Amino acid sequence: MNSQYDKRYVFSVMRSCRAANDIPRFACSRIIVQKKGRDGSLFYVPKGNHKLLVRASWRKSEKDARAIDDLFNEYPNTNGQSWTIKLQGDSGYYCHWLSEDDPGTIGWRLTSNNEEFETVSADLPLFNFSESDVSWTNGGTEMRFPNALMGHDHSDRPTASVSLGHWDRVGKNDNETWCVRFAAEIISDTPAVICVESTQWFEGTNERKIIGEYVGDGRFLFLSR
Repeated sequence: MNSQYDKRYVFSVMRSCRAANDIPRFACSRIIVQKKGRDGSLFYVPKGNHKLLVRASWRKSEKDARAIDDLFNEYPNTNGQSWTIKLQGDSGYYCHWLSEDDPGTIGWRLTSNNEEFETVSADLPLFNFSESDVSWTNGGTEMRFPNALMGHDHSDRPTASVSLGHWDRVGKNDNETWCVRFAAEIISDTPAVICVESTQWFEGTNERKIIGEYVGDGRFLFLSR
C-alpha cells in the first residue's frame, strides 16, 4: 500500500463505513483512522500488539457562558477515569461515544469486526445526563505507521500513539450543568520509527543523528538522543 492510488482507495472505503463490521481487513502495516464527527471514530490496526487508551474527565460548570476549553484549562482538577483495552491485530473497530442516542447515559462503547473481540463499554457516574451541546476535533481520515515519529514532534521518546481525537459534551445532570471530555489514542508495542517523508525535516534541523538504519516499508529506526 505505497501508492497514492492505494491510499485514496483506503480513504474512500473508510469514509463509507458506518460500523466496525463494515471495515475490511486491509492486511497492511499501517493504522487507519476515520473520524466520524460527533459520534466517535472508526479505525483499523495491523498485526501486532496494540491497545486503545480511553480517557474521560468531567466537572460541574460554574460559568455557563464559558467555552469547554476555557473551563478545562482554567480548572484542571476534574474528575477522571481511564481504560486500556487490548486490541486484536488486523481488525477494525468503532469507538462510539454514548449520549444523545441513549438518553440518561454518558459513556463509550468499543466494537470490532473480529469475532474473538468482546464489546467493551463503560458509563460515567452521571446517571441522568441530558446533552445540550457537543464539539469535537476535525473529522477526516489518517493513515500512519505504528509509533511513527512525525516531523513536527520534538519528543525525546516518541510514544506509539495515534490519536482518535477528543470530544467535549455539555449537558444537565440533576439540574446542574456538567462538562465532559472524552479522548482516545492507539498505543502500539513496536520500535519507534521515522518515515521517509519526515527525514527531510530532521536533516534540515541538524537532527540526522537520530535517524537509524532503514527497516523497510519507507521507515528508519529512531535513535534515542
